[in-house]
Amino acid sequence: MPIKTHWSLVGIMLARVMTVCIAIHASAQLHLPPQGYRSTVLSVEGKSVTCSSAGKPVTWVANYGLTDVGFTKASQLVFAGLSSLEIQYNPKTLLSMPGDLQLFWLGHECGHAYQQTTDEDAADCWSAKTGVKQGWFTLADFAQLSADMQNNPGDSTHAPGSERIVHIQKCMGQPDSNSNQFCPTLQNYIQQASKEFISLRGERKKPKPELTNDRWEASDVLPGAHQCTVWGRDQLLSAKVGCLYTKDSTETVDSLETKVEFCVKDLGFSSKKDAKGNFSFAVQDDADSKPTIDVRDTGDNILSVAVNEAEATWEAWSKNH
Repeated sequence: MPIKTHWSLVGIMLARVMTVCIAIHASAQLHLPPQGYRSTVLSVEGKSVTCSSAGKPVTWVANYGLTDVGFTKASQLVFAGLSSLEIQYNPKTLLSMPGDLQLFWLGHECGHAYQQTTDEDAADCWSAKTGVKQGWFTLADFAQLSADMQNNPGDSTHAPGSERIVHIQKCMGQPDSNSNQFCPTLQNYIQQASKEFISLRGERKKPKPELTNDRWEASDVLPGAHQCTVWGRDQLLSAKVGCLYTKDSTETVDSLETKVEFCVKDLGFSSKKDAKGNFSFAVQDDADSKPTIDVRDTGDNILSVAVNEAEATWEAWSKNH
């Protein structure tokens, strides 16, 4: 499987780089167009893939002479006023891959343009994050990608496949082997929310005058967190379990949001970003009766991930206490 891409970017801003419209038809495939065929939409297993630059559609051009997935000429990217940009792609190369990996490599190409970079890791990361958010790049797809890339030696502009795999894994919100426990731990928090997180209570923490809630050390800690605390209910606040992370070059609000979204998107949660750059997750149309999740920068280089019991659960309790 080819993993090289040839890019030389000079000033391009994509308003909406890669849009994958979910309209899945099991029998649909990327049909082989004639050499030089031009289109603003590619169909990959029933998903319509489009790219745009500064609000203008990017044209996909079939080129069977490419030894790679895709290629864009630097001369096309110099002038922002061009009426249309082109991305050349090799249909046969794409068809040699599973559908979601086709999307990953098309996303990789678009990632170069969106970020105005020739950096291969940055393009890999952008595609992985986009795939996770849009739901077409999963752990199963990552496993297939890993198998394909593992023994690739790399070249002067591409890191060895084994290194790229590690980087892509981090971008998906799966930073290391311990990350295999991030999703199960977070999902356990969500399951325990209806029971006031009682099963997660470890050693009771010393009371503080300024805090009205009882608190316990969490017995199940999110990977990477330096502290997780279970908070009991009171008349002012609902129960929750919150974990603290140190903010650094690799752990940010956005990276934590990516991890959380990867774990909960199949549970019906969607996220909203507030003016301060923090995130809240809720189940649409059922937010009051389901747990919510907050991902926040609390200041002083501390980040937090908190799972809160459902508002309706807390309100029912507070009426009787």
